[in-house]
Amino acid sequence: MGLKSFLLMIACQMVVLNGLQYQRNSILLQSVNYTFETGAYVPGDIIIVGLFPVHYDHDPYNNVCEYLNEETVQWIQAMIYTIDQINNRSDILPNITIGYNLHDTCDSASLGILRAINLVPNEFEDRMAGPFNRPSSSGCANDSNLVKPFVAGIIGAKNSRVSIPIASLVSNFNLPQISYGSTSPALNDRRRYKSFFRTVPSDKYQAMAL
Repeated sequence: MGLKSFLLMIACQMVVLNGLQYQRNSILLQSVNYTFETGAYVPGDIIIVGLFPVHYDHDPYNNVCEYLNEETVQWIQAMIYTIDQINNRSDILPNITIGYNLHDTCDSASLGILRAINLVPNEFEDRMAGPFNRPSSSGCANDSNLVKPFVAGIIGAKNSRVSIPIASLVSNFNLPQISYGSTSPALNDRRRYKSFFRTVPSDKYQAMAL
């Protein structure tokens, strides 16, 4: 299974499982109070980054977000559930464990691009080295216990105004990004957003259907 197909499978499963109520101790989003550290992380051989608008109404001056988006919490639960199901099967990715690194964008383009920028320096080094030969933080490239996890791609963001600046950045590193809700026709530009994909049609085709 190719990397793009694998990420699409997870993104599509999120749509199917959107209403599923699933609890996991690793989730760190119970609090309505936003901080920059709001998120959830589980280690794995490869990591999938998730960008979700858990909160909204972002105040950039005080770096706070006012309201909790309960529907988004269900999307996160669906992603975690899907990854758990894949990890529990031996016929999809045998001997490989998927981890995740989920972040709250507060539906803010500035916070979304900040999350992506934090990925880029390590991601450039990682993709040059390959998924299982990356140097660890200690510099010991051959120590399997210290190898950094490989970021396979990004799920998100939801809205186009958040996805567009992220896609502009990560496409330079061929880092796959799959959105579950961004519908702007601007994202059809394969020259500018060559590693961007989505599980929903663009507004152009929705308008034609209407």
